[in-house]
Amino acid sequence: MKQFISILSVLVLLPLFAVAQNDGGIVRADNSKFALTNAKIYTVTNGVIEKGTIIINNGIIEAVGANINIPRDAQVIDYSGQEIYPGMIDSGTRLGLSEIGSISEANDFREFGEITPNMQALTAVNPNSVAIPVTRVSGVTSALTMPAGGPLPGTAATISLFGYTPDQMY
Repeated sequence: MKQFISILSVLVLLPLFAVAQNDGGIVRADNSKFALTNAKIYTVTNGVIEKGTIIINNGIIEAVGANINIPRDAQVIDYSGQEIYPGMIDSGTRLGLSEIGSISEANDFREFGEITPNMQALTAVNPNSVAIPVTRVSGVTSALTMPAGGPLPGTAATISLFGYTPDQMY
């Protein structure tokens, strides 16, 4: 349970510093520079960093390490006892193209015919799919969503699970 709370808090903090609906846009916090300190950080290339710090500026990770200088204007958040993991990429899914429990007409991952190279997943993705927030909370930050069927099913699309509108996701 503790690990789940850690992952959930990082996923909420990193991409969505302050989420508020304003005619479909995402509004960021006044201070968009953060320092997450004293966390156990699992990296892809440098192993595990005990008591590490992550500096985030305007939604971009600027520094990760054990001995990082914290900028004066950064809001410091103590992550003692917490663990931080990198976001995962789902590299083969129908996320956004198929809805859970939907009728067949609502599934946009397959076109009629065997050869459909004109099918573009990017134009068929439903940003309001109920599966997207669930996947995001599970630690997936991006997905390669793909059409299906036949030898040439169409073009896949890489989407960010950060947004709530097509412009934010593509």
